[in-house]
Amino acid sequence: MKKIKENIKETTQKLKRLKVRLDYKTFITIKDISSLKIWKDRYPNAKVVGEIYI
Repeated sequence: MKKIKENIKETTQKLKRLKVRLDYKTFITIKDISSLKIWKDRYPNAKVVGEIYI
Protein backbone atom coordinates (compact mmCIF):
# COMPACT_ATOMS: atom_id res chain seq x y z
CA MET A 1 0.00 0.00 0.00
CA LYS A 2 2.84 2.37 0.86
CA LYS A 3 4.49 1.74 -2.51
CA ILE A 4 1.28 2.68 -4.35
CA LYS A 5 1.10 5.99 -2.49
CA GLU A 6 4.73 6.73 -3.38
CA ASN A 7 4.02 6.02 -7.06
CA ILE A 8 1.04 8.37 -7.00
CA LYS A 9 3.20 11.09 -5.42
CA GLU A 10 5.89 10.66 -8.07
CA THR A 11 3.37 10.80 -10.89
CA THR A 12 1.84 14.04 -9.65
CA GLN A 13 5.27 15.63 -9.33
CA LYS A 14 6.31 14.79 -12.89
CA LEU A 15 5.85 17.25 -15.74
CA LYS A 16 2.71 16.77 -17.77
CA ARG A 17 2.73 17.08 -21.55
CA LEU A 18 -0.19 16.78 -23.92
CA LYS A 19 -0.05 14.50 -26.94
CA VAL A 20 -1.76 16.12 -29.93
CA ARG A 21 -2.71 14.55 -33.26
CA LEU A 22 -2.34 17.14 -36.04
CA ASP A 23 -3.35 14.97 -38.97
CA TYR A 24 -3.70 11.28 -39.73
CA LYS A 25 0.02 10.54 -39.26
CA THR A 26 1.51 13.45 -37.28
CA PHE A 27 1.68 13.61 -33.48
CA ILE A 28 3.32 16.31 -31.36
CA THR A 29 3.68 16.97 -27.66
CA ILE A 30 2.92 20.37 -26.18
CA LYS A 31 3.54 21.79 -22.74
CA ASP A 32 0.17 23.39 -22.05
CA ILE A 33 -3.27 23.75 -23.53
CA SER A 34 -2.76 27.42 -24.47
CA SER A 35 -0.27 26.47 -27.18
CA LEU A 36 -2.92 24.24 -28.74
CA LYS A 37 -4.61 27.37 -30.12
CA ILE A 38 -1.58 28.11 -32.30
CA TRP A 39 -1.63 24.59 -33.71
CA LYS A 40 -5.41 24.70 -34.22
CA ASP A 41 -4.92 27.73 -36.50
CA ARG A 42 -2.60 25.73 -38.74
CA TYR A 43 -4.32 22.35 -38.34
CA PRO A 44 -8.07 22.76 -37.74
CA ASN A 45 -8.56 19.03 -37.08
CA ALA A 46 -5.95 18.89 -34.28
CA LYS A 47 -7.08 16.88 -31.25
CA VAL A 48 -5.62 16.15 -27.82
CA VAL A 49 -5.31 12.37 -27.63
CA GLY A 50 -3.54 11.85 -24.31
CA GLU A 51 -1.26 12.99 -21.53
CA ILE A 52 2.39 12.11 -21.07
CA TYR A 53 4.25 12.35 -17.76
CA ILE A 54 7.97 12.98 -18.13
